[in-house]
Amino acid sequence: MKRTFTFILVLFLFAVCKSSLVAQVKTKQITLITSVGDTGIYNGDVVDKKANGNGLLILNNRCKYIGSFVNGLREGKGNFTWPDGTMYSGDWKADKQTGKAILTIYDGSKYEGDYVDGNIQGNGIFTWVDGSTYSGQWYKGIQEGKGTYIAANGDTYEGEWKEGKYNGFGTIHTKNGDSYEGQWVDGKQNGQGTLTLAKGASYVGSWKNGKHQGYGTFLFQNGDKYIGNWMDGILNGEGTYFFNNGDVYTGTWKNAKQDGFGTYTKSDGSKYTGIWKEGKESLHNIYIDIRDSVAYKTVDIGNQTWLAQNLAYKTNSGSSAYQNNTINSTKYGLLYTFETALQVCPVGWHIPTMADFDTLKNRITTTPKESIASRMKASSGWSNTISKEKNVSCAGLNGIGFDALPGGSMQMNKNNDVMYANEMIAGAWWINQIANTGLASSFAIDCKSLQVDLNTNPTNQLSIRCVRENIKAKN
Repeated sequence: MKRTFTFILVLFLFAVCKSSLVAQVKTKQITLITSVGDTGIYNGDVVDKKANGNGLLILNNRCKYIGSFVNGLREGKGNFTWPDGTMYSGDWKADKQTGKAILTIYDGSKYEGDYVDGNIQGNGIFTWVDGSTYSGQWYKGIQEGKGTYIAANGDTYEGEWKEGKYNGFGTIHTKNGDSYEGQWVDGKQNGQGTLTLAKGASYVGSWKNGKHQGYGTFLFQNGDKYIGNWMDGILNGEGTYFFNNGDVYTGTWKNAKQDGFGTYTKSDGSKYTGIWKEGKESLHNIYIDIRDSVAYKTVDIGNQTWLAQNLAYKTNSGSSAYQNNTINSTKYGLLYTFETALQVCPVGWHIPTMADFDTLKNRITTTPKESIASRMKASSGWSNTISKEKNVSCAGLNGIGFDALPGGSMQMNKNNDVMYANEMIAGAWWINQIANTGLASSFAIDCKSLQVDLNTNPTNQLSIRCVRENIKAKN
């Protein structure tokens, strides 16, 4: 709808034909030479060898001026016609269009208003052949300041302009009843603004490059309402969506879908709080360890709630990251000795007993192609191959949301040497059970199977999955 109007053709023709007049003879017909070397023939009043009064000037046999002269310069009222028929009719000063005038362009479009030093400048109205108009302020042939544009189809813009574009505060009304009122930059909505659609929807908030961006409220035609963050015109970031049936979702959005942590409350009062992925509830909820504010995914399996990630709480002794690399602690959690493992779970949680572990296994259904191990393992993070069998994928199904990862372990050999092993091909976790021999219990998952070891050296360091009673199932 917007247009940039530079009037290049008009200004070029005037530059070709303008003249600084020097009288050569004192007669009513004078040969004149312009300051750029063009030759002109003047017929009219002459005083002191200069054109003074009214006369006709023909420049280069192309351009024609009829009007007033003072001391050889066009001054007063006059009409200037270009070879293509474009005509300026109005005021002149010191040989330049200055004052009030009407410019009629060869294609039928027309300007009526102010000129300064040969430029459309000040206030004026421009009308195009198709009937669209601009009425307002100009600077050097371009809309600048305040003005109103009415398109041929009835769309209108009223507000501020800069360099021929909407810039500043302005309002658009379209012929179909839509409207926008707010800030503009370079012809696009930028800043704060309100969009009202004829069909009943509306948006109030922040804009960038013509799209909703930042914080804003959108009221949908069906009565739904979203209050929150946007990016590139799409729900993105933190926000609350009120459904017209009374349901409410508060949480994170990505590409207009619930994605991340959020709470969905239904109109009957029931709710789900947890992780979302592409608009769907994940298997996981969230637990935040208040000791270090680290958030963990959790999964409810029967009457148990398990951490769906390995514990990563730092202790003064008895723990380490795999290969002592802190990047691995983010990926796999930390590894702990058995003694430390017994004490490190958050209040209300514990490392699993053998009974807890058996309960977990009994809740996992299997098929000939789906083992307990495959359903406990995460679907990514595992090696694609193992050393003896090429092209055998170790990835799991994550069928119950346990998300077991191959974080390896730290083992002490007979000489008490430290050895980290099995990253990406196996994971091992402590079980709260000690044999009479002083050895501890653990379970491990590798590429193929789940195994329980009742004779694990308690000075080894393994991963931890804390567990507690499923509070929701109890209630």
